[in-house]
Amino acid sequence: MTTTAMKSKLTHLPLMVLVAAGVLLTGAAKRPGQRMTFEPEAGLEVTRTVEQEIVLDLDTDLSSETPDGLEVQLKINSSLEFADTFVETEAGRFNKLSRTYNKLQTNFVQYVAMQGEGEEQSFDSGSELEGATVVFSWNADDEEYDRELTEGDIDDDLLNELESDLDLAGFLPEEEVEEDDSWDIDIETFKLLLDPGREVGITAPGSEDDEDEDEESFLDTLEGDVTATFGGLREDDDMTFAVINIEAEVTGTESSETDIPLPDDTTLLQTEDVEYTLELEGEILWSLENNMIAKATLSGDLERAVEFNVTGEFQGQSIDEDSTQVFVGEISIVMTIE
Repeated sequence: MTTTAMKSKLTHLPLMVLVAAGVLLTGAAKRPGQRMTFEPEAGLEVTRTVEQEIVLDLDTDLSSETPDGLEVQLKINSSLEFADTFVETEAGRFNKLSRTYNKLQTNFVQYVAMQGEGEEQSFDSGSELEGATVVFSWNADDEEYDRELTEGDIDDDLLNELESDLDLAGFLPEEEVEEDDSWDIDIETFKLLLDPGREVGITAPGSEDDEDEDEESFLDTLEGDVTATFGGLREDDDMTFAVINIEAEVTGTESSETDIPLPDDTTLLQTEDVEYTLELEGEILWSLENNMIAKATLSGDLERAVEFNVTGEFQGQSIDEDSTQVFVGEISIVMTIE
């Protein structure tokens, strides 16, 4: 059909058909998107729970100098609970929030076996922050939250490091979105989901009390790509949730130095350079009734590669040895709000 013939046929279509088509096309062009906001009501009380699990196995193929039959597995399970009261709020932010740290517990398990015969060691670790109540108040001049301990007894350094943000509002799009629309997530915002609560005073077994404050965690050096995609709406128990799908490929590094004592009262210096690689997927359910997060999940692959270097002298001989350990496994995080 020629263009002229097509125009002729369109000209002779019934007027109501053309009008209806115009309405449909106009409606499609102006179809509103979904807007998500953070606007909890003042006085709202919520309980947040966070369950995190990490399982890592030594990859003997990627590691150096590992004897045949060696098995090493590390498991870390963390369980956190926070009771929050939104005292004062406004659109996009709370101005005052009271938080009680009900539970801050982590269990570390290490299993080492040789030729099928192994031994398991388990360690539990908590925090002096457990049971304490802290009030976060917005300081408009400094554009940050002041922290006030209203119940409990904790170190001032720990108090000043506490993270107020467990709401993950930074994952929200800045404007209306339609299903399958995507946007980038800032790496600092992503850390709030990868390590909810952060700096709550839980230490790993063997950590030194006088640990170097300048020593960086891999979270401090985290970089990579994090993308959010609007997955549409989901109905559950007469409530409507906006679904935000998360994809992340990130890496981070950390380094440490340790003195190894020798029988002749000298020491060797051991340095560890660690690189973490994570490929993760998850979702955030955003309540459209409460205008706040309802649940977040994140899981995927985790690799921890450690480069060791030992230097020094022993019995008149110079030592400079390198080795590698690579652990591979999975991480999962579930945050629920009730």
